[in-house]
Amino acid sequence: MQNRLIAALVVLLLWCVPSQAQIAHRQSEPGVITNSASSTVATAFGSDILAGSLLVACVPYYNPAGTISVSSIADTRSSTWAKAYGPVTVTSIGGDWSLEVWRAYNSTAGANTVTVTYSASVAEGRGVAVTEVTGAATSNAQDQSMGRAMVDPGTVADAVTSDPTGTTSQANELVYGCTNVLPYDTVTEGSGFTTLGNTSNSGTYNRMAIEYKTVSATSTYAATFTSTDVNSDASTIVVTFKEAGGGGAASPRGQMIGVLP
Repeated sequence: MQNRLIAALVVLLLWCVPSQAQIAHRQSEPGVITNSASSTVATAFGSDILAGSLLVACVPYYNPAGTISVSSIADTRSSTWAKAYGPVTVTSIGGDWSLEVWRAYNSTAGANTVTVTYSASVAEGRGVAVTEVTGAATSNAQDQSMGRAMVDPGTVADAVTSDPTGTTSQANELVYGCTNVLPYDTVTEGSGFTTLGNTSNSGTYNRMAIEYKTVSATSTYAATFTSTDVNSDASTIVVTFKEAGGGGAASPRGQMIGVLP
């Protein structure tokens, strides 16, 4: 009788423990690419972001002399933004074109506009796309990252690619990829990825595309895309982000563990 009572109490306690939120994409804004000279570019999330979210920004720009970079990112939620990777620069139409990824942890809730400031005025090709991720670690969420610049990768599936990352430090992570492709022909997501959209401007030469996938095993990962232009050039970046709580497999709620017979 006593053992059955203990078993019932264990089941009850397991059901009362809050379940761990899984890392997941919540929303993305494919963003803007502009063709007028300025040192800033901005875009807004389509709906209010949640408290505790991870925010990610993909930032392409024309960099003809190779001397321009992103100096800062700010938003209306007063998030602390930092560079995740970059710049990755490819020499293509008219000079150099660069790409960076930035991230901010543990957001506050509400409407949010993200503004990128460059180190100097950018003549064209300034862009930003933003993504909100829930269930990520609220500090030190970034795990692995890598980039690659490619000239004429071709139109074979997944030919536009970053280099592979180092091995991820935990099983459950979100793999984020972005690319800046020239010229601005169609770009589709890589195998196993979900597209988050792509943006171009007829007055510029570049197209920005973003994608993601969630994974459940430690490994190396690359971001891949497919271009329709055999003569396209590209800069591509992949960043992996850790799920909160270590990302280990959790015991199913209500499963009896260590119960006496």
